[in-house]
Amino acid sequence: MLEAAISLLVFLVGVSIGSFVNTAADRLPRRQSLIYPRSYCLSCNRDIPRRHLLPVISYLYLRGRCGGCGAKIPTRIIVIEILTGLLVAYAHHIGPEISVFLALTVSITILLVFAIIDLENRLILNRAILVGTGVFLLMAPFWTVIGSERTFLGENTFFASLSNSLLAAALAFLFFFLIRLSFPRGIGGGDEKMALLLGLMLGLSDALTALFCAIFAGGIVASVLLLSGRRGRKDAIPYGPFLALGGIVSLLTDLDVLASSTTLVSGLTGF
Repeated sequence: MLEAAISLLVFLVGVSIGSFVNTAADRLPRRQSLIYPRSYCLSCNRDIPRRHLLPVISYLYLRGRCGGCGAKIPTRIIVIEILTGLLVAYAHHIGPEISVFLALTVSITILLVFAIIDLENRLILNRAILVGTGVFLLMAPFWTVIGSERTFLGENTFFASLSNSLLAAALAFLFFFLIRLSFPRGIGGGDEKMALLLGLMLGLSDALTALFCAIFAGGIVASVLLLSGRRGRKDAIPYGPFLALGGIVSLLTDLDVLASSTTLVSGLTGF
């Protein structure tokens, strides 16, 4: 009973974080503060009353419309609130230790903001990348303390954690940079910067898993869009959402592409 109550509480916290994700995704591309002005309707510019700011509940109560002008509220609002609530609740389930939970929650929040902005605006904002990079650069030496091992050359020290994170960031950036040089219309310059951020966030092994998932999911979606005629070969597809998806999968699952590949090669070669 207590565990269910805690899970519900964490879900509600996650829903509130989802409301912040929506606010950040709406305001950052417009170069607006996340704090001021208070929440307002994008159609009529009226301030939204506090009673209409309850995540999920207000959307359902207002039937997805502004209480002032009746304009439709994007479905994305309630979807992201519920999705964030579920992701944060699951993050607490797999990492109930406060340091691990906070690291997972911060990572999920940042990835969702990037995904929405890129999907809706085809932008990966440099200033957002700088903030995220700064956060995870500061965290880089301390992953062992946080509760996530990042070894380097067999060592499990502060320096090893930092080295692992920096190498992951450099390799992820280089990988997407080379792709952009080879296929300049395939991805944008922001994707390589987001890949760098993923490397810092996840470390070598998990970053490889995230990039694999992103490429796999992106390839499937691109193929469907091409075959259905909704996109042409020269049309760019926002890749930020796939990088975010790969990052979240890597954060919340035990999938390890490097270990699986090593096991597969060993099985095939007999070594």
